[in-house]
Amino acid sequence: MKKKTLLTLAVLVMMFTVLSCRKIIVSNHDPRPLGLDTICRIETFNVTGYYGNADQYHAYYNAAGYPDSLTDNNPVDGIGVPRFFFKYDSSNRLSDFISTEQPYASEGGFFAIIWHRYTYLPTGLISDTTYTYAGDMRNPGPTNVNDISSIRSYELDGQGRIFRIGTTWEYGEVHDPALISTINYDVNGNVPLSDTSLTYDHKVNFFQTNKVWQFVFVDYSRNNVIKKDTSFVPVYNEFGLPLHLQNLNYGPSPFGNIWNTGLSLDISYACSAPLGPVNY
Repeated sequence: MKKKTLLTLAVLVMMFTVLSCRKIIVSNHDPRPLGLDTICRIETFNVTGYYGNADQYHAYYNAAGYPDSLTDNNPVDGIGVPRFFFKYDSSNRLSDFISTEQPYASEGGFFAIIWHRYTYLPTGLISDTTYTYAGDMRNPGPTNVNDISSIRSYELDGQGRIFRIGTTWEYGEVHDPALISTINYDVNGNVPLSDTSLTYDHKVNFFQTNKVWQFVFVDYSRNNVIKKDTSFVPVYNEFGLPLHLQNLNYGPSPFGNIWNTGLSLDISYACSAPLGPVNY
């Protein structure tokens, strides 16, 4: 245990020394997105599960206005129905993002299948150590600390967006620091699309309601992806946020490994005065 812990620390030091080329200090994740004083936050969204079951997920927030949990109210035990939980440090920075198993399991839906633990480095990089089968998410930290599936680093640009992802550890194999991907944003603040059948609308990406959503699902685009085919008509609220979008993927949804096999993604919001999301 001690030997592996020392190795992990050595890997982290090497990764952050080699990959860091910018000095961006991350003080916290401002819940208001890039220049947008949003007055809404996600409340629920509806999906059709792997087995064709209608399911609704509810987003809950802590007193500071950051996501606390994302849970469903009509789960079917099996594929594509995880529940997510979030923890924060004393500076209100995201410290843990946890995906648990289905609530029908013996642990009552609190057993962490995937546990992300984040560390904020003076270099400005954010490390993401991912543990699998990491025990009860109500514990202070992962209990199975020997089962590390990856160690990655995220580098933020001047607008606070992830734009570079690196790694030194993947599935138990230590390797030289490597760059996994660089995310480019166009002049409109969107990631260029390779699928020519898709485009962006001119409305507000629902992930922009909270920077924690943007960070954990790595989606900082300002607008929503839609099909160029106009046979499906999206619906938006008065603030430009989507209420009814076409489901573009049969399988994992924009919300990670939550499955959506239906024709649409339907989202509801809680909105308040122009000072910020509800109860901030």
